[in-house]
Amino acid sequence: MFVPIAAARERYAICKSCDDFNATIKTCKKCGCFMPAKVAVSYMQCPVGKWRQFAGEPSITTEYRVED
Repeated sequence: MFVPIAAARERYAICKSCDDFNATIKTCKKCGCFMPAKVAVSYMQCPVGKWRQFAGEPSITTEYRVED
């Protein structure tokens, strides 16, 4: 169900560099999702196509923090 933490962090970095990212509340202006959570879910994808569903083996992880 979840992507490896490295993939989640990569997705989140893409989101943070996007003009549609609201850094104040960490949401996407297009889909309204809370991005630190969305980037960790394997079947989610970017609404404007900047990243797709995770094609690798989903994992169960206890590491949820995508931000430093």
